Amino acid sequence: HGCCCGSTTTIRTISAPPTLQRQPQQQPLSTDATTFPPPPRSPTEAAQRNGVFIGKVRDIFDQRQFDQFRSDSAQYRKGRTTASDYYSQFRAIFADAGCGEKLQRDLFKELVALLPDHDKQAELKDVYLGALHSDELSANFPSLDGDGGGGAAAPAGGGAAVSAA
Repeated sequence: HGCCCGSTTTIRTISAPPTLQRQPQQQPLSTDATTFPPPPRSPTEAAQRNGVFIGKVRDIFDQRQFDQFRSDSAQYRKGRTTASDYYSQFRAIFADAGCGEKLQRDLFKELVALLPDHDKQAELKDVYLGALHSDELSANFPSLDGDGGGGAAAPAGGGAAVSAA
């Protein structure tokens, strides 16, 4: 019967202090370059997040850059620019404004999440993830850049030039 000394064993349940119990998970900005924020759940949330996004962009750009960004975005939404070209334009204008890679990624992922057109979202996600994969290959295998590994790596995002139209 297991216990030969006649004593009884008491099992106590210990619960975590109240500060450790079921705290709602805070969702920090993802450090994972491939994780996109969820789309807005309501028109109110979409408007709020869009306002925050536009505020961040206005803080980064001068008026000329902001107008160019808005124009590039409108051209993409209207189907007059490909996803690949729009991504290249986005990268170029944000890099020109002095934005680092992480901020560019975070802003781009939020922009994609805020797009109401699911097909446009999917196009941009595909281009973005393809560019990340290409950048990763270039970083890990510099000789694949075509210069024998002795020169500078190709610019992120495919290196396409942005032309003001």
